[in-house]
Amino acid sequence: MKTATFFWKTAATLTATMLLLLALAIAFASCNKDDDDKNNEELYTPQQDMTSNEILTLIEEVRDNMATVRQVAMEAKETEISDGETYQGVFIGKADLDAKKMVTEEYQDGTIIYFSYVENLTSYFYEKYDGSREWKESYKVSDAYWNRGADFAVDGIDDAFDLEWKVEGSTFVGSYGSEVKMTVTLTKDKKLVSVKVEYRDSKGAATGGLEVKYAYSGVNPAFPSGFSKSDFPLASQYSVKVVWGEGLGESTFYADGEYLYPHDITDYAPKVQGKTPTLYFDSQFTQAFTSSKVVSNNNLVIYVKWVASTSGSRSAGRPAAKSLLKKLS
Repeated sequence: MKTATFFWKTAATLTATMLLLLALAIAFASCNKDDDDKNNEELYTPQQDMTSNEILTLIEEVRDNMATVRQVAMEAKETEISDGETYQGVFIGKADLDAKKMVTEEYQDGTIIYFSYVENLTSYFYEKYDGSREWKESYKVSDAYWNRGADFAVDGIDDAFDLEWKVEGSTFVGSYGSEVKMTVTLTKDKKLVSVKVEYRDSKGAATGGLEVKYAYSGVNPAFPSGFSKSDFPLASQYSVKVVWGEGLGESTFYADGEYLYPHDITDYAPKVQGKTPTLYFDSQFTQAFTSSKVVSNNNLVIYVKWVASTSGSRSAGRPAAKSLLKKLS
């Protein structure tokens, strides 16, 4: 069952979970109709003549805004209709990054099948598989863990770039032929508020959908009820020192004896305006760390060299959003 190799195993598994529930759509937020009506004055009011490209440019701005949110809660409900049967999965994510707490939970037919809870420097991981078997384990995480944003707030947002967009009233509507329809609402300060995604087959019959709700205040991530932290044994890990440079000090990361990849560090790097981190095995920056490294002791040191960021649109060279359209194949 162990597939990730670093302390961000939580984030890697979270991404996989999100792909199951949210890769069918961008990780937009949503509130129900009553909430929309009540908070109408707080919604973003789009110009009615915006083009699809203008909307995509706005979505890029929204994505950047979401990546800086420090407190956020999300609940996503996915429905799938197949052979006359209806299946529902629920994904919940809550993060208070300043309080150094984050939890993600996945439910299937009302039963919890996965959660990841991170508090300060410890991550607790639970997964139910093969019907009844359970995996419970805890991990040490780096002090750099909280440099990142909440993955679920931005995961899958690039999928929007496979849709054609238009404005309808106070919402944005993206479509892929007649088979995918996504309706999105934003806050006045360009954060995600609502999404409703509908799927139909080539004959026009409904095959499922996705609804997500987001909130930005009153968020209190908590260890899932019915579980005890004492039941999560601490995994065996090796420490890896990372020297950030630029006067940013050092961080300790943790590996479990398998492969370490550059993004396992750069995903959690501090932000340096106009610069991107590159990794080396030596302080003279002659031995680049560009592929992978097996970690088998506590002696590894990684040095960071900051280089000027390349300019250009985020959408340039964007891969096709196959995840969004996989139900159509």
